[in-house]
Amino acid sequence: MTSSHADGPVGMVVGSFTSVSLEPPLVAYFPKRTSKTFALLGQSSTFAINVLGSSQETLCRRLSAKDETVWGSVDWHLSSQGNPIFDDAVAWIECEPVSVLDGGDHYIVLARVIELDIQRDDLPLLFFQGGYGRFAPLSIAALVEDQLSAQVELAELARPEMERLARELGVECVAQAAIGNEIVHLATILPREGTTTPGPVGLRLPLAPPLGSLHVAWAPDHVRESWLAHSGHTLTETDRVRCLALLERVRARGWSVALRIPDIEQRVSEARRSFGRRYTAALEQKLLSLLGDVLDFYDGSLEPGRTYDVRFLGAPVLDDRGQVKLAIKMFDLPPSLTADQIEHLAGRLVAACRQVSVAATQAPPHAGAPG
Repeated sequence: MTSSHADGPVGMVVGSFTSVSLEPPLVAYFPKRTSKTFALLGQSSTFAINVLGSSQETLCRRLSAKDETVWGSVDWHLSSQGNPIFDDAVAWIECEPVSVLDGGDHYIVLARVIELDIQRDDLPLLFFQGGYGRFAPLSIAALVEDQLSAQVELAELARPEMERLARELGVECVAQAAIGNEIVHLATILPREGTTTPGPVGLRLPLAPPLGSLHVAWAPDHVRESWLAHSGHTLTETDRVRCLALLERVRARGWSVALRIPDIEQRVSEARRSFGRRYTAALEQKLLSLLGDVLDFYDGSLEPGRTYDVRFLGAPVLDDRGQVKLAIKMFDLPPSLTADQIEHLAGRLVAACRQVSVAATQAPPHAGAPG
């Protein structure tokens, strides 16, 4: 909800909005009685409703956090009634209030529609259990499953190289793919029987900083922005710069490294397992909140003369266009590795991923692919 005030534009996020009547055209929304922003909105004779798109999570979080700098960092314009309209909003509805009714700890604001328009064809941003998402029609869900099928076939092509690495280096090899806003665990190769695995096949994790850097480092800017927006908290400008620098290091090296984090390793592992068994937005937020504490342990600089306990090394399988189709990671590495030893093991992994890329270009297209 937006309006203009003597001190500048005013905006607030509401999750409860509904149409009421077509004739006359009426809508309603339900602000908290204690909202100071609503008190300012109530001083205006008109206001605008901006329907945010699925890619505008960051904007929504900033508005919810009362970030007053947001108006200087996003594109917006004034409507014919003088209310702010976000240029990238999916749609907007301009209204004049009719009445404000008692709704318990909320007000019920009834308003008449003056004008409305759709600005772009996009899915709306949704909110549930403290998390953000978007509406996914069944046709889109089916497309995702078809994409997953293709990634599983690629993981099977990678199996010989993964088995060789596991056998020769005594490590666990894991194949993962990015599907939508998630990282999906496709296959695990054990160095020997009875070894524990880092997660079951089908495990899904959020594609959010610092997870998934291998899937994002070679991607276009809009994918990187989506990755940053999926963070469990509003990134400071410093954290944003660090995340982008992390991606550049991964791309320059051609591989990724994560160090063990003794103090919170158990909590992160438990959150990963919970999220993999049953998805809810609340579980995702629990995991994302922990990820904000581990950024320093992902893809940092390695200093000569120091030793490191490595959680995993990872490298991408690229297609002929240089896009990441799969990531292969090595777990259960020896403790106290030097920078040279880490780079040597990473080189072995990168070479194996290149062999998988060659095998993928020579393999016939999978059955679900267009001819």
